[in-house]
Amino acid sequence: MSRRFLRPFNTILKIITLPPMDLPLLKRELLELAQRRRTYALRGLVWLVFFVVFLIAYLSVTSHTTRVMQVLGRGSQITEVLFVTLMLTIYVLNPAMACTAITSEKERQTLGLLIVSKLTPSGIVAEKILSHMLPLGTLLLIATPLFAVAYLFGGVSMADTLVGLFILLSTTLQVTTIAVFCSALLESGIAAFWCTYLILAVVYFTLPIMRELHMIRLDISTLPDEEFLLFPVYQLAMLIDMRRELSTILLLTIPTFLITGCLAIAARFAVIKYSYGAAFSFARQFQTLNRGWNQWRRRLWNRRLWNQRPVVQQNSGSRAESVAAAADANEADQDAILKQSRLIDQPIAWRELRGRLVGSRTLQSIFIGGVVFLTWLLMSANQNDKEEISAVMSIGFLVVAVLLILSVSCRLFATERERQTLDALLTTPMSNRELLSQKLRGVHRLLLLLLIPVVLLGLLNLFQTDVRVYTPVIRNGAVSGYPGYGRTTVYVYQGQWWSVAFRFLFCAASCTWVYLHLAKWVAVYWGLQLHTQMKAMLASILSIAALCLIPLLITTGCLIAGDNNPDDFPFFFFMSPAVIPCLNEVHELHEVYRRNWIPDSEWVVVLINLAVYGALTLTLRSFVLHQVPRLLNRPEVAAPVAIQST
Repeated sequence: MSRRFLRPFNTILKIITLPPMDLPLLKRELLELAQRRRTYALRGLVWLVFFVVFLIAYLSVTSHTTRVMQVLGRGSQITEVLFVTLMLTIYVLNPAMACTAITSEKERQTLGLLIVSKLTPSGIVAEKILSHMLPLGTLLLIATPLFAVAYLFGGVSMADTLVGLFILLSTTLQVTTIAVFCSALLESGIAAFWCTYLILAVVYFTLPIMRELHMIRLDISTLPDEEFLLFPVYQLAMLIDMRRELSTILLLTIPTFLITGCLAIAARFAVIKYSYGAAFSFARQFQTLNRGWNQWRRRLWNRRLWNQRPVVQQNSGSRAESVAAAADANEADQDAILKQSRLIDQPIAWRELRGRLVGSRTLQSIFIGGVVFLTWLLMSANQNDKEEISAVMSIGFLVVAVLLILSVSCRLFATERERQTLDALLTTPMSNRELLSQKLRGVHRLLLLLLIPVVLLGLLNLFQTDVRVYTPVIRNGAVSGYPGYGRTTVYVYQGQWWSVAFRFLFCAASCTWVYLHLAKWVAVYWGLQLHTQMKAMLASILSIAALCLIPLLITTGCLIAGDNNPDDFPFFFFMSPAVIPCLNEVHELHEVYRRNWIPDSEWVVVLINLAVYGALTLTLRSFVLHQVPRLLNRPEVAAPVAIQST
């Protein structure tokens, strides 16, 4: 056999036997990921949620059918539910999983070693993005059999499913790239976590806010609501609408890839510039601003003292001495106030209260004023959508408040472990309960601070929207034994408005108070259980998401399987902590007690909700306090008796 004849086969053999692309960092990341038990636990939990969601969608499709032929063509409904669930999973899990991609290397002081190795900065960024995309890619792989079952029902084509998966994949790539960029830019995983959501909010909602404020004008005749063009959820909605060509939907993904590419390039330069621990620090920048503000305030105070001086003849020397004396007196007063505020009997509480978010009145005022002013501005610019804007801002702020409490609470002990200061902290002569109580002082102050915007947003809702009251009335066609409900709008000059307003504010504030305490104890437990702050944060987010979704999904599945509705089982509305606050924001609490045995009173609904989640919070608190000695590996000790000095 001639060599010329064997040459093509030799070429094919060489191509097949080429060594794989050398990606050492990706290989290391995947090996570390495969050795963690939480990887498989997370996949199992997400698969369980997907299966429950799929089962509920399947039961809702087949519950009212008696023949198999009636189900055919309804697979699109199941596909839509799976798409929405996957999109929500990406935005909840991906930032928490990818925001430590570069910060973990900085904390281990290995990023500089990666830079001086054969790996290029572009390669580091690319491998980090790919390694943190794979966990979410496996979730798409897990959901593939469920999409196949929906495809068998009909009503959805293979091309529609593939385009939807492509949109989800592009969303995963974008969120991961933004998280890696923030991780390269900032100094800690928590800062990168918050910065990721901030950049996502700026990218997605800048155009809609500018459109609502009439600052820009967009007019794309072929697309409705074109201001949400940069939001991947908008692309998915266009696909679910099924009235758009697939080529048009694929064109909508181009801005997503452009933004992703720009942020990937920015991440590459951030890795180069901040590889040796010189990352941009919000803490240092805020301290600089705070120092400048204190200096300006001190100068203003000194000028006020100088203007209030007695008018006497003084020479230049005595004048300078008086100014110096006034400045010394001012500094002495400030030192005295500072010493009084240091809580000398509670040094750990004083240490926790020095935090920037809980100790800076300037930052708190900016935070509260910004939220309230933005809500008022949007409501003033849109007279027809005031109620929707108020509800979205209030519920969105509640979500942000829960995340803030989670991030602050889970760091109480996890950060001590990361800094290797926990052993020194445990040598303090106080009991475990007293130690935990002092560590929580900063969280409690932050919790009280977060109640202020809740009340202010509630007042905006009451004064800017129509307050409705529902009263039982006799209507034709009403369910036997249960009355109908008539809607009446009440105004400020009516006495009933004040009772409704008080109930509305009480429900909003009390639900926020109970839910934030519940989130606090969840985060405290995981902060004690796990060794790093981001692990505790991810576990806390998953726990809160499971509490909000799993009981509600299971109850929904049981109701659908039994051919019932929520009116037959009113406790359905209390299966998730998110239901009652949402109904309260739109003044629809009557949906809970209509057509069932609950008394016709919104106060009863509010008190039942508080009883359920208040009892859950107290139970979790008792459990955490009982587990503190074991989690800290420190038996309970009594507080030492003070020794009198001789």
